Amino acid sequence: MPFRDDRANSQSSSAIDPLARFAELFTAFDAGRKLLGDRAPLRLAAVTLVATPGDATELAARVRARAAELDPHYGGWTSSMADAVRIVLAATLVRVGESVEEFVAATTRVQALMRAAGVRKGGVHEVLASLVLRRVVQGAPTEAHVVRMRGIYERMKHHHWFLTGPEDLAPCAMLVGKDGTPEEIGDHIEAIYARLAAAPKIWRGDELQTAANVLGLAALAPDEAVSRFLSIAAALRERKVPVRGREYDEVAVLAFLPRSASQIAERVAVMHARLTAELAWHEDSVATSLATNLAFVEQLQAEPDARVGALADAKLLLDMQSIVTVRQSSGSA
Repeated sequence: MPFRDDRANSQSSSAIDPLARFAELFTAFDAGRKLLGDRAPLRLAAVTLVATPGDATELAARVRARAAELDPHYGGWTSSMADAVRIVLAATLVRVGESVEEFVAATTRVQALMRAAGVRKGGVHEVLASLVLRRVVQGAPTEAHVVRMRGIYERMKHHHWFLTGPEDLAPCAMLVGKDGTPEEIGDHIEAIYARLAAAPKIWRGDELQTAANVLGLAALAPDEAVSRFLSIAAALRERKVPVRGREYDEVAVLAFLPRSASQIAERVAVMHARLTAELAWHEDSVATSLATNLAFVEQLQAEPDARVGALADAKLLLDMQSIVTVRQSSGSA
């Protein structure tokens, strides 16, 4: 994958300011927040719609209406998790112009294919995997797509039986479009994981496996993918942007931007600093994720690229999964 140098134009003169648009949208979402309501999913819903034209207040109202329509279909999830995930799912539906009826019908169909293929049940994670799979195949997934997803999952579990679980269904769905057999894909990702795990300042575990899955999407040899990851991580740390386990997938996503590591880190650092100044003290952990999302929006405005756009979709699904995980670990899901 070629990466452009720092002399390339970074943004067109007519492009929107992603940070300003994000602030406008979040203000609109926050105006309808209940007392003690969770801001994290609202911020993610806002960043999802940064590039969507329209009045911020009207967009927020449309998202809340879609979220209410989703409730009868997915009310089986416990309430705090459902509220958080539904609002982001609703924002995604508004962005892509899909109705709740269409979404539910398509998801139900894919879940039926999963059951027939023997894919393990995964609750909300299989719903997210269904959404990812539909984006990857750009239409209705077939039985062959689902069987392929299961094969990638099983190979991943072969390498890391303890780490691999339902939260890996969506990453496996992302990998369905990659060339190679499920075994070859799983082995390629394992090679990336092993090289990352051997690097200084990198910790093994679920977060690293997710990062390896994302890097596995790139048409890069394991050594190249790991080198790209580590150079961006180092550049971010130099600029005081945290790179801990929960940021590994952010660094992996940034590796796809067609810029040098130093330029990518500089843009993320600027956005990170501005976001951190606006976040509450207990929300600073989401600053890197938001900055990464906004860096993608900025890049797509400057030079639209189908590869980066597709990864931006994947990034959103990973963020939704992180919301689920946080609420499960806190006992609210």
